[in-house]
Amino acid sequence: MARLMRYSLYQVKETVTLAEEIAAVRDYLFIQETRFPDRVRSQVLVGEEVLDARVPCMILQPLVENAVIHGLEPKEAGGTVIISGRRVGEQVHIEIKDDGVGIPPEVQKAIFGLQVRGGGKGQVSGLGIVNVYRRLQHQFGGNCALDVASTPGKGTCIQLTFPYTKE
Repeated sequence: MARLMRYSLYQVKETVTLAEEIAAVRDYLFIQETRFPDRVRSQVLVGEEVLDARVPCMILQPLVENAVIHGLEPKEAGGTVIISGRRVGEQVHIEIKDDGVGIPPEVQKAIFGLQVRGGGKGQVSGLGIVNVYRRLQHQFGGNCALDVASTPGKGTCIQLTFPYTKE
């Protein structure tokens, strides 16, 4: 827990390696799996070839946290979140997939409305997704993507795509 707190509170670098991001995600998942041993399960399947890629700090942990809190915790039997990553040409593809309760269509619409309008007031569901996308755009410009596919009752899949850079 201390490692995760240090990473999230004291990380002053604008970019980190994907390996550092994955370490923070593993720390977060360890905490959740300890809290809910029969309800939260995870797999991290990220290829070695992308671990040295530079990414904005804290782009994966908020998405994994959303999957656990909004996807798995409301589901009586719990579920699994899978984080996978690979390199395709000069692009890094990351996928965060859960078999949770899914995102209702009206919430999906509100999330993407925030991206178009550029923000809103107060507590808004999905703000973490929007902030991650904005940080990706700041780092990579138009050469990145964040896609959300969700089916109520079946789960959610978030895909991130961005250039493979080591600088």
